[in-house]
Amino acid sequence: EFIRVPADEMTCVIDNSEMKISASPVKHLIPTIGLRIDFKASQKAFAYSCDTEPCQQVVMLAHQVDVLVHEATGPFVGHSSAGQAGEIAQQAGAHELRLSGNWRDRSIYRGQAANRR
Repeated sequence: EFIRVPADEMTCVIDNSEMKISASPVKHLIPTIGLRIDFKASQKAFAYSCDTEPCQQVVMLAHQVDVLVHEATGPFVGHSSAGQAGEIAQQAGAHELRLSGNWRDRSIYRGQAANRR
């Protein structure tokens, strides 16, 4: 079933006896949302940033979650670096951070590191 998600912060997408899923718009080149899933039986919570620059919406979604999966493709427009993802996780009080991203061309990172020396 397709569910159209409004572009409002912390919009409830699904709320049933097993879980509550909330969504917020995040900062990317195209309209994109981050998600938070609260599992009712276990009282555990999970958040996923999707592709985004650092933003307060992810901090809110990830507030006190057990696991935050945050993209870390690099410090480019519409994306975050691993360090920026760590800062978001710390601000949110996330218990665990897992990174995701598209790292096909690692030479980009070597070039950036060389330019910072």
